[in-house]
Amino acid sequence: MTLKIIYIGDECAGSTSRHRADALSRLGYTVQIADPYLAFKDKLHGKIEGVFHYYSGYRSLQSGITEWIQNLIDRERIKPFDMVWVDSGELLGSKAVEFLSLTGATLVFYNHDDPTGKRDGRRFDSLLKSLALYDLCVVVRKQTIGEFQGH
Repeated sequence: MTLKIIYIGDECAGSTSRHRADALSRLGYTVQIADPYLAFKDKLHGKIEGVFHYYSGYRSLQSGITEWIQNLIDRERIKPFDMVWVDSGELLGSKAVEFLSLTGATLVFYNHDDPTGKRDGRRFDSLLKSLALYDLCVVVRKQTIGEFQGH
């Protein structure tokens, strides 16, 4: 039986997120990508609006993101999926992740950045509030493990 994964991340061919999704496919898993960056492109790429959302932790996007997740669950019927893989996760707050958890799929969060660092201001605030809702959090920096345990 093949593991079925809904992959929430950047689907752009040159992104490292897409590279990870493609690697999971090459390993034999069934991977379906859902791209929140594409769904909210108009709000994320405006010169003023994009910067505002980035530095405010995407707070004012949370109701839209949650609605997008609800629609994704209804439209794509996530329940048959075994795993939801969230790459980066900066856009998904607690309510969106709570809806994902209702599917019964294992929730995996992967982040190659430094979401607990100070460099990006409040960019990762929504993400950090949702960490405890994931079944597994994967990071690439050893010091981030301890920082995540504090959330």
